[in-house]
Amino acid sequence: MRKLEARKAVGGGDASGGGRSRRGLLLACGGFLLFSLILLPFSGLQLPAAPAAVTISSSVSVITEALTCFLAAVQYRRRPSGVMWIVVTSYFFASLMGVLHLLVFPGAILPDRPVFGGTQSTGWLWQGWRLGFCAMMLAALLEARKPPSAATLPRGVASALGAGGLLAAAVAMVTLGIPGMPPEIVNGHWSVWALIAPVATLAIAAAVVGLALVDRRLNDPLTDWIGAVALMLALEVGVSAFGGSRYALGWYYARVSFLIWTALLLCLFLWRFVKLYDVAQGALEGAERQTRALEAEILRREAVEHDLLQAQKMEALGQLTAGIAHDFNNMLMVVMGNLHLIRRAKPEKLPRLVDNALTAAEQGRALTQQLQAFSRMKAAAAEVLDLNVEIAGMRQMLAQSLRGDIRIDLQVGDTALCVEVDRGRLQAALINLATNARDAMPKGGAFTVRAAYEADPQGGPGLAVVSVSDTGAGIAPEHLNRVFEPFFTTKEVGKGTGLGLAQVYGFVTQGGGRIDIDSALGHGATFILKLPRVDKAPRTAPPAAPRKAQVARARALLVEDSDDVAEVTRLLLEDLGFEVEHRAGGLEALERLDRRPRFDLVVSDLIMPGPVDGLELARTLRRTRPELPVLLVTGYSEKAGEAAAEGFPLLRKPYDAPGLADAIEALMARREDAMA
Repeated sequence: MRKLEARKAVGGGDASGGGRSRRGLLLACGGFLLFSLILLPFSGLQLPAAPAAVTISSSVSVITEALTCFLAAVQYRRRPSGVMWIVVTSYFFASLMGVLHLLVFPGAILPDRPVFGGTQSTGWLWQGWRLGFCAMMLAALLEARKPPSAATLPRGVASALGAGGLLAAAVAMVTLGIPGMPPEIVNGHWSVWALIAPVATLAIAAAVVGLALVDRRLNDPLTDWIGAVALMLALEVGVSAFGGSRYALGWYYARVSFLIWTALLLCLFLWRFVKLYDVAQGALEGAERQTRALEAEILRREAVEHDLLQAQKMEALGQLTAGIAHDFNNMLMVVMGNLHLIRRAKPEKLPRLVDNALTAAEQGRALTQQLQAFSRMKAAAAEVLDLNVEIAGMRQMLAQSLRGDIRIDLQVGDTALCVEVDRGRLQAALINLATNARDAMPKGGAFTVRAAYEADPQGGPGLAVVSVSDTGAGIAPEHLNRVFEPFFTTKEVGKGTGLGLAQVYGFVTQGGGRIDIDSALGHGATFILKLPRVDKAPRTAPPAAPRKAQVARARALLVEDSDDVAEVTRLLLEDLGFEVEHRAGGLEALERLDRRPRFDLVVSDLIMPGPVDGLELARTLRRTRPELPVLLVTGYSEKAGEAAAEGFPLLRKPYDAPGLADAIEALMARREDAMA
């Protein structure tokens, strides 16, 4: 395990590759050592002076050492270690020392003289260069022998500080010159002081080579190459020192070997980068293949989800249409049955039969309004209501939704409990809860509606709480979280739309409140509606005035493209005392008004075919006949919002005689106020 950790600390590698690399290095180092020993007796042979050799070798070495420093830092930046920091620092030190060597060597840059420095600067700088670099190589191997720890950064900092100290000393020496330094060459041979650095370098290099070859904990290509570089550095220093003077064969040999060992580790890192690039390219291609496969899988799943969503929509639509058909069939059965009975009924039975048909028709209108509100096609008309008054007045309406074997208990208070909601949606919510309670109590039971006040701990207006309870079968625990989902129902197919409780939930939440359920199987269910209470009083309706007296002998222009609807509306208007003319479109109505402008009222459908619909007709009359009141009638239209925003009165279909009369009275009153 320790051997593996040591290998990971310096970069790792496979065992077979490391063995081949080590054998190749041993052969190369052995050949280089043999060549150096053969050349050693001839190292003092004097050759022609060539300052350009220093320029070339030092320049190349500066470039290779700087590039090696950069590659080492980039390769190991994601796995920092003490060895990495020391290697990077040593090569950075060597590249800067190479620059200094070029500046102090006579003829390397300027003809026959250095850029700066004294006569002894070149030799001593060269020895400090080799000695410092070799010492840092030894420090790197000693660091590699230690187990990995969190102290890698301080060790790297220490190596950086040591290299910085040596570099600072070198810069001081070459810039100041230090004329008191002892000479390197005395009578053509190295002085004793000058041999200190070569001997120390050789000793350190021998230690590096010994550690790299002997210690099996350093079985890694990086440490092997460090040992090889140290060996070549030692041979360079040894042959150069043995040769003595400048421009001797040993001196030139040092420059050539210098280029060799500076390129060795650079080649190692370049080889590693090629391998890493191959691995990265393979990983990228694999990732691209996986990405394409993932994209194909995502597209397949999206198609499956789309098909599933469409199937769910169709299933929900089927449940909705079946439930609506069931409810409408019941209502139509009541209407048609009573109308057929009216044909042969005795006069005393007619009022009851008519009332039954009208009640069923009213239930159908309430159902369509619920559907419009659920689909957000009908805006809620909020008004201030006293829940105590509203609930107390719904007993008959709730009784029609329940059965005779179900007892109704309405518990309301005397103090006003005001909320700001839509009256129709409040009634629809309570009717839906009553219908659900009826189906949950097939053998009869009790249906209770209780209104109460809940104080606000923060001192606000508080909440108006409406609790609706039954003594039925209750709700199963697995259904509690789904009862408010649209189209969710536990009833048989065709027995419900699945919109009732969704309507209740939408009414409460859109009114700024919340709804809770308290239920257990076999113990009934309680729906708790909590609505924000308001400190306002309900608006009182003005006393009704005789309708026919106000509109008698008035003329009305009816604009309606449906003949059946136009016939019913004409009869209702005539019953209110109007003289009615009918036109099928907006353009025909404008032409009629141009020929006979005297009309007291225009009643127009909002949506009609042709270039002029009801809204455009109302806009035209507002510009040309502002004194003529216009009442727009619609069942559903996206233009209803536009008409309401522009101030045109709207009457929702289906409507009855009292609803039509109320709308006309309000329109006439507004006209009189405007003319007053």
